[in-house]
Amino acid sequence: MKKHVALIGLAVSAALAIGTLATGTADAAAKYPTINSSTAIHMAPTLTSRTNGTTEKAMSYSFNCWYTGTSVGNDNVWGHLTNNQGWIPDYYINLGYKRLSTMGTVPKCSAVLMNQYNTAAKTAHTFPVLQATNEYWTPATTYVMKSGIAANSFHTFNCYYASGQAVNPNNNKVWDHLASGGWIADARVNSGGIAIAKTGLPACTAKQLSTYAGDAVGHGVGSAINIGTGTAKTGGEVKVGTSGAPNAASQMKKA
Repeated sequence: MKKHVALIGLAVSAALAIGTLATGTADAAAKYPTINSSTAIHMAPTLTSRTNGTTEKAMSYSFNCWYTGTSVGNDNVWGHLTNNQGWIPDYYINLGYKRLSTMGTVPKCSAVLMNQYNTAAKTAHTFPVLQATNEYWTPATTYVMKSGIAANSFHTFNCYYASGQAVNPNNNKVWDHLASGGWIADARVNSGGIAIAKTGLPACTAKQLSTYAGDAVGHGVGSAINIGTGTAKTGGEVKVGTSGAPNAASQMKKA
């Protein structure tokens, strides 16, 4: 009798374990391959929205939700990529004879998510950050302008600077200037797996760099930005060195 009870207990435990695994799998983002053809990734589920790179042939991608949009091949379902790179038409996702909307593994996008995605799609050069970071006064990690930039939050950029402080990974010296006023290291910005310069975001002009050099209380105010080592040159030029302190004269001089 005890043996039977023990076996039943083992069976129940096994069933619970399997149930836990199954639940964990269902909660994870569904991953499916694309058909043997590359396609553009769009920032909204429409063919008229701006593109954000292309898929690779027969590559598997993770989707966190689906929504209806422009019909492609009589299929108006679109899948949203978990990395926030954008949307892929369901027509190009290899699901056999099913659609994301009928697979049962990918939920429909909520109204909150759709509002976030559509807001980003309507504004040129809007990208999410890869991980939590800070916004800085200059293209270096010397002065924090705003802390706590959340991972996956969308931000709009107006230009980039290619010679800022190197940031890992890969000692990336590119910094992206926010339309709101500060700088975020390009290493923290998700531009869809392609270089920020190839997304259409322009390089900052000398005049813009003068305007974006810093804030009004001495955090690198000057007529130009010169990231390197040493002290600041005259004429209001800002040079961030190993000490991280801008020259006093350049702090006082207004561009």
